[in-house]
Formats: sequence, structure tokens, C-alpha cells
Amino acid sequence: EIIIGENELILPIKIKEIRNPLFKTINKVFRYKILNKNINLEEVLEFEKFNLQNEDYFIYEKLAEGGSSKVYLAKYENVKDVENVIKIFDINDESTSALKKHLEYYGKEEYFERANRIQHELRKKGLNFVPVFHEFRKLKNGKYYTIEEHIDGNNLAEISKKLIEYKNKEEYGSELFIYLLDFWEIIKKVNINLESLHQLGFIHRDIKLENIIINEKEMKKRLQSLEPNQQKYNTYIVDWHTAEKLQLDKKYLENKIHPNYNYPKIFDKVHGSRLYTPPEKFLTGESSTKTDMYALGATMFAFLTGKPPFFEYYKDKKLEEFPNLEIVKNQKLYEKILNEEIELFKQISLFPKISKFYKREFRLLALEKEIELITDITKTMKNLLSYDPKDRIDHTTTRNIHLGIVN
Repeated sequence: EIIIGENELILPIKIKEIRNPLFKTINKVFRYKILNKNINLEEVLEFEKFNLQNEDYFIYEKLAEGGSSKVYLAKYENVKDVENVIKIFDINDESTSALKKHLEYYGKEEYFERANRIQHELRKKGLNFVPVFHEFRKLKNGKYYTIEEHIDGNNLAEISKKLIEYKNKEEYGSELFIYLLDFWEIIKKVNINLESLHQLGFIHRDIKLENIIINEKEMKKRLQSLEPNQQKYNTYIVDWHTAEKLQLDKKYLENKIHPNYNYPKIFDKVHGSRLYTPPEKFLTGESSTKTDMYALGATMFAFLTGKPPFFEYYKDKKLEEFPNLEIVKNQKLYEKILNEEIELFKQISLFPKISKFYKREFRLLALEKEIELITDITKTMKNLLSYDPKDRIDHTTTRNIHLGIVN
């Protein structure tokens, strides 16, 4: 007899003799002694309904749930200390999500296979900020799932949300200050990752807050120290399904690039989150390294304000629709609104007026550095968010750029 309730769980003594998969799952839970991780048994049992074909894995925690997928934390039975992420995709005929459009464009098998192929190639080339892609399969109920390396950490969207809550409550504690002190360090690390990616001829095409993760253990160590730049971050980039490889020529590889050089690009209908997508993608279908750099600028803006640029102009539209094409088609209007967004950023970002919380003898110096830092940030963002992709700094024109960073 098995009784599952709020406060009790009674198992039969000879559970190993029971062959029912449901009981096998409960047996796994107890053998790995993971009940102390606040396991939700209903989630574990629910997963058995999917009838995962690979019995070496078992799920014990739900990490996230979106409109088209559920993400679970899982252990590999033969390697107890290794955690993986299992993502189950549920796309029905009525779905209008961007994922469904990508599946229709690539084909279901190719959509998952290309992520597998790209991530394996990048890992072999030493790009350790790319999670290991283990496999993808199709369940008996027709749904697809992927299994990848689990990155134990928080994405920038989660961190940003928490910091903005601190600011709104005027809780200027050490955690908020540490993240602000290290903001450039985090962005610089993402930039270096993108440089490594671009030099190999790959573009990600879906850079955004949710797809950049900071290692949890490193972050905890950092929060124990109030000294700036004492902890180097390992940042990871996830979700490689829409990544693409460009055709690189000799000029590109030798870094002999003239400002008017026709930088490598591709044209198709695929794009990531539209609030992080540059104007040229909606006008001509162009994707290039400039696409990722635009998204990096939008990510900076969103991290410090909670919303990507132009959010107010897109918010009434569904996520799968194009943005306001009147803005995208009109460069002068775009630049006018961008200037307004930058001015708004100076008012609502996490940085302004934190200098008043310093001790009096340091307040003037802090204010000077605050103004200097905000100036650098806005100048960098404005360049990365340029209407014309040729105006954006990227790794085809400058190696080892630091985005105008002042430590």
C-alpha cells in the first residue's frame, strides 16, 4: 500500500519487487535520498505519464513552465552527482507561438538536431559557456524532449527582477550594490563569450536576459565579499535552437576589415524574441554578428530597467507579431524614440542616486563615478542599438573590444 499525503508517505517493504513504473519512480526517489530538496512528488508521478523512453533519467523538480514547454531537473541514475535539464515541448495545432513557427520552418527533427549539432561543435572548439547537449527524443505521445547539462544558477531576468524590487522598496542592501559594482564585469564576460562565438563564424540570434545564466556558487562567493571585482563570473548562454553558422572569408579571419566591408550575413525568416531583435531583421530578414550585438544592448537596457527598449511601443501586440513597423521603417523616427528611451533609462535604471547612500566623505567621489558610469553605459547602449547595423561595434571590426568599459 502507498499513501501519499501532506505529511506522510508509506511505502511497501518489498518495493523492489514491484515492477510497475510508478512504484519504480518512488523507489528511485528514496534511493537517492532527495526528499530533503523539497521534492514535489506529484511532479515526479506526473512525469511518468510522459513515459520517458530513456529509463536512466528520472525527474524530481520542475524548474519552469512556459506556454510551449515544461523544464524539469533530473538526475542520471548511473552518475548520482550530475544533474541535467529535461525540457518537454508541447506544441498543439492551435499554438501560435514563435516555437511553432520555428518548428514549421526547420522541421521538427531538424529543429532539435541542429541545436544538438551546433552545441556539440562549439563544445569541441572549447566554448565552455555552451551547455552540453546530451540528446533529444520523441515520446510515445508525440511530444519531443531534450536533455542538456544543468547550469546551477540564475538567469539575468531573475536577478534583474529581484534588484528592481529592492530599488522600488528602497532596500539598498549589499546584494544590490554588488550587482551594480559588477554590472560591467558581467556584460564584459558575455561580450567575450560572443566574441569567441563570432570568431568561429557562429551567431546565436536569441540573446536576452532569460538566456544568460550566472553560476550560483560563484555568485554566493561574490556576495560574501564587498570588494569590487574580486570574483570573476562564469556566464553561460543557453537556447541554441535558432543559432546559425556564417560563411567566413579570408578577410574576416585575418581581421582585415574595412568599415564599409560587406560583413558576413544570412537572410531568413527566423528570429529570437522580437524585443531584442534589430530593425533590419524585420525589414530584410538579415542576421549577422550585428544581430547579437544589438541584442546585447537591449539586454543591458532590460537588466537595469526591467524592460527592453521600445517596450511601450510593442507591449500591446502579441509576442509572435512583428513590432511597430512604422518605427522600424523610419530611421529618423527610430532614432528620435531611441533618444527618448535613453533619457528615460537615465531616470528609471537601477543606478541613479545611489551615491547618496555612501558615507559623506565618499559621496562626492561616488557621485562623479556614478555620472561617469551612466554616461559610459548609455553611450555603449546607444551604439549597440543603432538603426544601421554598420554603425554598431562588433567583433568583425574590432577584436577584444570592451564596450567602452570603465572599471
